[in-house]
Amino acid sequence: SPIRNFNGITFLNQFRVSDSTAVGARGAEIFSPGHLAKDASGIFFSAFDRFSVNKIYKFDPAASTVAVVAGQTFTDGFSIAPGENGPATGANILGFGSQISVDSDGSVFFAESSGITGTSQHVVRKIGPTGTLTTVGGIFGIGGSVDPDGDPTLTTPANGRAGKLATKVLLDTPVAVLATAADILVAEAGTFNVLRINKAAGTLSVANTVALANEPDFLVARADGSILVGSNSINTIDRIDAAGAVTTFGTATGFANRGLAVGGATGTTLYVLNGNSDIDVFDINAVDGAIPLYTIVTPNFMLIGGITASGTTITYASTGNQLRRFVDNGTATPAAFDTVAGSFFNVAGTG
Repeated sequence: SPIRNFNGITFLNQFRVSDSTAVGARGAEIFSPGHLAKDASGIFFSAFDRFSVNKIYKFDPAASTVAVVAGQTFTDGFSIAPGENGPATGANILGFGSQISVDSDGSVFFAESSGITGTSQHVVRKIGPTGTLTTVGGIFGIGGSVDPDGDPTLTTPANGRAGKLATKVLLDTPVAVLATAADILVAEAGTFNVLRINKAAGTLSVANTVALANEPDFLVARADGSILVGSNSINTIDRIDAAGAVTTFGTATGFANRGLAVGGATGTTLYVLNGNSDIDVFDINAVDGAIPLYTIVTPNFMLIGGITASGTTITYASTGNQLRRFVDNGTATPAAFDTVAGSFFNVAGTG
């Protein structure tokens, strides 16, 4: 049973999540969660296990369980051999960049990189609906921004890569990935560009006609075909329109952007996790040049990066090795926060 009333904190028994077998979400042993993405069946997030191994977990809100989707597992103390076209739960993954994404068929996409502009394998990877891991962009372990068979002196955003198969060209530190109906969008931190990998053809193009002013770390697609790009290094957002033109607008609070999510009652609210660990709220269709409608202050358990929205229900990663959620009630002070996954939580407001 839980140990209660220790300096105002309730601690749960920890459940080790060692393979694809689901365990109870409250009490699941996860460390430093982040990079949240959702589909109709649940929320996917990255975290470390007790051996500091990078993994992607899935939180099933209906069953209140957590299971491993990707990342090395252990059998009798030995790691399972990783490999392309093998099970994602047997892969030794360096990291998941700054944003993961879930497609409509349940596929999970990520850039294999140890954080924002950290050590990178320079590839975009896919976990298919059956759990198979493949590479959909870049050449493993080799960074760059050119077609290896082309002219290495090209300096346009595409650098000779446009129209080529994404798996046959070099990528320069991809960090964020977003699946849309037609493309896989990729934030390329090494060149300050946003790339498109066409799902049907597998070919690469560049969304912006000129390089962005700031490093791209987070992506949101709008219904008009434009792309909103957040940066971890500054509190502004770039907008790439459908023709590739770039404009920049500011967020009123915070020191940098640490995550973007779209939700709200009508699906037109943009939530921007800012550097103050609060959330700026915009109308996504009127966001250009605007200040936030309001800023949600998160008083308990600081947000550390990773946010997603299902309607007005916001789920985020916190410093307490847990996932927490609240309902956006249209004001700066939402209702009590609730822990949905993790090994300990605050007694007050747990729902």
